[in-house]
Amino acid sequence: MTGSVPSRSQPLKSAAAQPEHATRSGTRRFAARFPTAHGTHFRLVRGLTISSIGIGTYRGSSSTGFDRRARAAVMSAVANGCNVIDSARNYRDGRSEIVVGHAIRALAARAIAKRDELIVCSKAGYVYEQNARIRRFSASTVDGNILHPGFLSSEIARSLDHTGLEAIDIYFLHNPEVHLPKLGSRRFYRTLTDCFEILERYVSDKRIGTYGLACWSAFDREARTAVDLSKVMRAARSAAGNRRANFGAIETPLNWRYRNPVVTPTNRSLLKVCQEKKLILLGSSPLLGGRFAHLPTELGNAIGGKLSDAQRSIQFARSLQGVSATLLGMNGADHVEENLRLRRIPALRSSLVRRLCSALDGL
Repeated sequence: MTGSVPSRSQPLKSAAAQPEHATRSGTRRFAARFPTAHGTHFRLVRGLTISSIGIGTYRGSSSTGFDRRARAAVMSAVANGCNVIDSARNYRDGRSEIVVGHAIRALAARAIAKRDELIVCSKAGYVYEQNARIRRFSASTVDGNILHPGFLSSEIARSLDHTGLEAIDIYFLHNPEVHLPKLGSRRFYRTLTDCFEILERYVSDKRIGTYGLACWSAFDREARTAVDLSKVMRAARSAAGNRRANFGAIETPLNWRYRNPVVTPTNRSLLKVCQEKKLILLGSSPLLGGRFAHLPTELGNAIGGKLSDAQRSIQFARSLQGVSATLLGMNGADHVEENLRLRRIPALRSSLVRRLCSALDGL
């Protein structure tokens, strides 16, 4: 790791106490400040008004110079109509959460956005360091990913400490599906229940708004790691006891190549299931990790306007029915402004999206 770890300052306190988490009124207030945004840019899900494009903080070097660049990108994204900020414990060796916290306090100090207008997400599972605490969970580790309630509890505490926030709005288990082949179905869902009990406790303590799964291959029907969402929801209900479960979000890749994730064993569309269950659905990797350059002719011709191939890919991803927001890694002000110009144009009609999906299926 190069450079020193950025310092963690305390959240700013105003004379009139403001909510320290995303709220219905706050996110609606944020959307109202962007009258030129098309009506399809902001979506109402689970009481929150969510921008159709969110900023991710995965990529970048572990340096103080990149910390400054990443903070500026988050602030620019918010100023341009994005109120979803996604991070994780392992992003940039733990630095991304700290940068997100700095950016949120700077946004409040400059009267650009209040805390209750922003939806902050983080996740736990992957480790980026080795120490005695991590080695305690070696039996629960698969490919650098730990699924264990004790580990999760300590990671949430570190997320809150690193961001300096009173609460994180959405907290995800990060790629828990990688443990399914090793644990087997029964132990896997039992372990999920144990982890959900920890998350429910943090929700009760008002340190987390809602929780869910951030997955890479959980909704791929061909994968050994495909999960049964009905069993996941059952685990959440069991963890909540007599109360209503607070499981409320899914994050998974959604792009023109991976456009129809399904829920096993029924093979129903994840997008439709999320709509029915009123789950926040965050689509990641809309640019296929930068491999969008070979854009299918069908996609390029059908999505008109003076858009770049990257913008067309983002436009397709955010137009998939049921998607709450598409997450983009944006590390420069020029990329932020280019991508957020899409807020002014309508999402693609559902009939056009269906025709495009059919054409892509035939390739």
